[in-house]
Amino acid sequence: GGFTSDSGWGCMIRVGQMMLAYTTMQIEKQEYITHDNEVTTKIFREVVSLFLDSQDGPDAPFSIQNLIRVGERMYNKTAGIWFGANSVSHCLKACHDEYNIKYNIDLGIKIFNEGIIFQDDIAEELTLKKRLLIIVPQRLGLKRVEEHFFPQIKEILE
Repeated sequence: GGFTSDSGWGCMIRVGQMMLAYTTMQIEKQEYITHDNEVTTKIFREVVSLFLDSQDGPDAPFSIQNLIRVGERMYNKTAGIWFGANSVSHCLKACHDEYNIKYNIDLGIKIFNEGIIFQDDIAEELTLKKRLLIIVPQRLGLKRVEEHFFPQIKEILE
């Protein structure tokens, strides 16, 4: 039988989905600067539909099914196997690249695996797309974020 839950293995995939959903929602809200709750609700529903678990393929490009399918192709990982931040980042980008025609958002995704962000790479990406999601998939501790990272995290978020 198939899985009925992603408990114990899907948490990082869900974090990646939330990151991309939040980014997409912010872009859509900028496009339709509005205080109209009806419009905001419509945008929210459209964004959420991109992540529905009940579908795969172009109707829900970022469903867990699509991300697992891409993960299997790219990393030989299947449902039930934990995906790390790096794997999830690349699976999200692959689904974005494959299905962007369907949801047509002017967003590039750039992943800096080694934790070093190169300005030239960002500038190059921004010549192609109006907006850029920069992902730096780094582990900041084994069980929790190590305290020596706090100053850098705080500086980034200010």
